Amino acid sequence: MEIVVPSSSSRPFLKRATEQFIEAWRAGCKAFLAWQYDEILSKRPSPEVLADHRDTLKWLLWATRMLHAQILHPDYPARQYLPEVEGKLGQLEKSWEMIHNPMSDQEVDRILNQAFPGESRTGSVG
Repeated sequence: MEIVVPSSSSRPFLKRATEQFIEAWRAGCKAFLAWQYDEILSKRPSPEVLADHRDTLKWLLWATRMLHAQILHPDYPARQYLPEVEGKLGQLEKSWEMIHNPMSDQEVDRILNQAFPGESRTGSVG
């Protein structure tokens, strides 16, 4: 006897639950990125705020990577969200690199010298 698993289109509860889960993830990402802009990018954050950002972003990245892995499964009921999840994952990874793994001053100088050879720097960031 063969077991037939109905497609996700015939499982309205699963489809609805999955969409609600993705909507909660989407709202969490949106709130985090707004907070990041207000408290990290627009100000000089305190060490405590930076630590909060680091911890929150670490877990949001983990959750987004898990969601991404789920969506890659061929039977995931909402694969249409794959481009959005991949885009948001990239955005969160860029946040990590920019804020918690920034370039060294030497790397900045090297890139600027390559882009603008012969020009002197007039100041520094910070």
